[in-house]
Amino acid sequence: MARAAFARLSEVNTDARDWCVFQYHRPTQSDGIVVGFRRHRSPFIARECTLRGIDPSATYDVTRSVGYEPEPPVRISGGELQKLNLEITEMPGSVVLQYRKLKP
Repeated sequence: MARAAFARLSEVNTDARDWCVFQYHRPTQSDGIVVGFRRHRSPFIARECTLRGIDPSATYDVTRSVGYEPEPPVRISGGELQKLNLEITEMPGSVVLQYRKLKP
């Protein structure tokens, strides 16, 4: 049985101006989550992340949660998801993205 893959999508440090972003991907279920934290001194409202395990030719349902409230899911291409532009407007702030590959 394949295990979930963990990927750091940002540098690991304690700099208050940097973001902390990571991904858990379940290859057998073709789904996963991305967790992003914008630290309290970060001047950047967005960060481009390259996600692992994403099929660029597929379509995915993606649910974004800011705080504890999930937004309605949206459908996006795997190519768009793979080169994700993660946005967090609050400082500090966080976001969780859940994604699931749709069956053809």
